[in-house]
Amino acid sequence: MTKYLLIILLASSHLSGKTQTSETAYPEIPNTTASLDKFVPKDWKVVDSAVAHLISPQVKNLVFVIQSIKPQSPQDTTCGSSELYFPKMIVIVGKDSKDSSYHLSGVGSKLFGSCNWGIQGQDPFEKISVKSKTLAVHFSTGGTLRTKLVYYFQYMRGQWLLSKVIDQTYQQGHPGASVVQWDWSNNTRTTYLTHDDGRHYYVKRVKMKSQSQYTLESFSGIPDR
Repeated sequence: MTKYLLIILLASSHLSGKTQTSETAYPEIPNTTASLDKFVPKDWKVVDSAVAHLISPQVKNLVFVIQSIKPQSPQDTTCGSSELYFPKMIVIVGKDSKDSSYHLSGVGSKLFGSCNWGIQGQDPFEKISVKSKTLAVHFSTGGTLRTKLVYYFQYMRGQWLLSKVIDQTYQQGHPGASVVQWDWSNNTRTTYLTHDDGRHYYVKRVKMKSQSQYTLESFSGIPDR
C-alpha cells in the first residue's frame, strides 16, 4: 500500500492545486484531503519521499519534497549562480489507522533558500531520510572547500522543531573534516575535528541558552556559527 501511495505522488506533478500570486509562487497545501495526490499542486513534482511513524505508532507519516517544474522568475542573484532555480517545499502528512483522510502535519520552504547555494552554484538539496522519529534534510554547498549540512526535525510541543544541526566542512580529496553540531536535546553546541581514523579530536562543548525555537515553517538557516 505504501509503495502504491508513493507511486501516485511521483506521477502527480500535473495535478490541480491552488497557488499564490507571488514571485516565489509557493502553493497552498490543503489541510485535509481523502486523496494523497492532492498534496502535490499543479506544476509541481515530487523529487524525494519517505514513509515513517514520526509522531506515534498509530499515525503513518509521509514526507515528500516537492519542486516547481517552472524556474523562479525573476531569478534571485544573491548566490551568484547562473543556473535556473526551481523552488522547493517539504510537506509532511499523516494518516491515522482509523481515519480515511490524510492530514497536513507540517510544511517548510525557507530552509531551501531562494537561489542555488549548492556546490559551485548548483542545487544544494541532496535527500531526506528518517530514523527514530526524526526527519533529516541533507544539503551540500561550497567549491573545493565543501560543507555537508544536515537539519534534523522532530515533532515536539505540538509542532515540527529543529532538534539538531550537523555542519561538516572538508577539503575535497582530503581526509578529515571540521564539524560543528548543535543539539537541542541537551542544549549543547559541539565542535571537533575528524580524521580518516574516524576519531574525534579537539572536542569542545558549550551550553546553549535555550530550547530550539526554530520551526520547520520558519527555519531559514543554521544559527550563528
